[in-house]
Amino acid sequence: MQYISNLFKRNKALVPIPTGMKPTFAHCPGIKSVVFDIYGTLLISASGDIDEAGLSTIHLERALRHGGVKILPQADLSKVELLLEIISILKSTIKSEHCASKSQGIDFPEIDIRSIIRKTLNKCKKKNWIDYNSHFSPDRIIFTFEFFSNNVFPMPGMVSVLDALREKSLPLGIISNAQFYTPILVNYFYSDITEPVDFVHGFEEDLQIFSYKFLHGKPSTLLFQKILTTFTEKYQILPQEVLFIGNDALKDIYPAKKLGFKTALFAGDMRSYRPRENDPRIANMQADFLITDLRQILEILKL
Repeated sequence: MQYISNLFKRNKALVPIPTGMKPTFAHCPGIKSVVFDIYGTLLISASGDIDEAGLSTIHLERALRHGGVKILPQADLSKVELLLEIISILKSTIKSEHCASKSQGIDFPEIDIRSIIRKTLNKCKKKNWIDYNSHFSPDRIIFTFEFFSNNVFPMPGMVSVLDALREKSLPLGIISNAQFYTPILVNYFYSDITEPVDFVHGFEEDLQIFSYKFLHGKPSTLLFQKILTTFTEKYQILPQEVLFIGNDALKDIYPAKKLGFKTALFAGDMRSYRPRENDPRIANMQADFLITDLRQILEILKL
């Protein structure tokens, strides 16, 4: 879509901030598939992680305008105050969704941001704070807001590593805390494609697990179990034959190790490196490898 292409033209390059960690890895024979986290692993994220992006009134106003929402003047609220009220409703809607999910036994709930935005905007419209025009598009609002709130850029080596793995016909997978716009971002940086699809080109479609589709977030093992079932039933690949790479010891390494995957903790960027050294849950769940550059994956696999 044209507005996506126009936004990407304004994207700012990012470089990783070194963590100072020393990589520890060795050749690991028998790996038949590689699965990646996205934010902080394949993509540098200015905020560090998808759920740490700040909420800004400037970004929100721009996103609402681009998405066909008109802010109506209020006698008792300035525009900034009104935008802050909208942000407050957005946060409370997310909190309510999380609480409802936890009441149903979901330990690590995830939202679908499109549902949240629609509910938020409906509440605001009933208050006569906003109105919609003919160009109204919740997806456009969300994508624009995310673009300006959380600048992302490919991690060094992302394209060359993925290409090398594909050349060896290794099935590639994804397990990511993500929203509908995440595949769009990866497709642009990897394949220069801006179509609004819900999968990443170059990866097996049935090995792509995005949290928003299941309303469960990492470190839930449910997401890892979903992909493991596909590995065993369709690809005849065992968990110990899968290498999972992620930047967060709790959200990535902990659930992957519980299900028997080989793991590599990615310490390539200080913004997103999460060793979780003081978390008792990962005391006995150390990654098999520590890498500081995605290209080290090729050394682990001897490619």
